[in-house]
Amino acid sequence: MARLKAVILDVDGTLIDSLQTIIQRHEATAKEMGLRSASREEYTRQSGKGWRTAIHDMWPDVDVEEFVSVYSRTPRKGYAAFPGAVDAVRKLKQAGFVLGIVTGKPTDSAERQLQKEGFDLEWFEFVHGEGMTPVCKPDGRVFGPALTVLGLKGITREETVYVGDSPNDEAAAAGAGIKFIAVLTGHNEKQDFGDVEVLDSIAKLPELIDGKLS
Repeated sequence: MARLKAVILDVDGTLIDSLQTIIQRHEATAKEMGLRSASREEYTRQSGKGWRTAIHDMWPDVDVEEFVSVYSRTPRKGYAAFPGAVDAVRKLKQAGFVLGIVTGKPTDSAERQLQKEGFDLEWFEFVHGEGMTPVCKPDGRVFGPALTVLGLKGITREETVYVGDSPNDEAAAAGAGIKFIAVLTGHNEKQDFGDVEVLDSIAKLPELIDGKLS
């Protein structure tokens, strides 16, 4: 097994405990626009996808940009980094790993949330959000720009791992030919993932990489 050199991370449900608040804001938006309420299972299926893609999939007839505009006016509630998440990412950086972010949320939103919750943006070589590519997870091509950046540093996909909380994250990593580690801080349970390493939380990632995957 190639020695790991790069760790790419998801945001919502992986680093930041935001999923329940995101659902509440979507439901408030749907109510204001006269749309049906989506089920918990629908939100779970959309987890990890690009934001606008998820909106379209749940409400196919809606004007997505209008939905985004209404959503932006819903009350903003505070998010919090998962316990140990900031320390885990700091340890990975100190250990010499090249770090990046690939998320389905807009890049500017991801950067604001990460910074607000104590993550130093200087730790990350890149933060790639929705719109960085014309595709989104579970399509493996979503990692194209990230792999290009890593390639310029001499890091191959075999030396890269993605950490996320959903089967869509897992499928995208598989499609890109990179390793995947699941965390159980999102909507999903261990049986929802395939034959991959599964952690209770991101806090245990540095120990796992040191012990098994480096």
